[in-house]
Amino acid sequence: MKYCLGTVQFGTDYGIQDNGRPKEQQVFDILDYAIDNGIKTIDTAFAYGDAESIIGNYFCKNPQKKKKNKNRIET
Repeated sequence: MKYCLGTVQFGTDYGIQDNGRPKEQQVFDILDYAIDNGIKTIDTAFAYGDAESIIGNYFCKNPQKKKKNKNRIET
C-alpha cells in the first residue's frame, strides 16, 4: 500500500484546523515524521501557496532525507 502526504495546508489557510497553517518548524517536523515512517510521495502544487517553497527549504536543510529511502522522494 502506498501513502501520500498532502501539503495544501502547509502553504494556505485551508483544512479543518481553525488555527490556519502550521509554522515552518511544524511542517519540518511533519515531513521528518512522514519520511522516517516510509512516506515517499508528497503532493504539492503552485496553487498551494507557500507549500512548495517550505518543502524546498526543508530539503535544502535536510538533503539526507531525500536520499534516506532506496527510492527517491516524489514531489
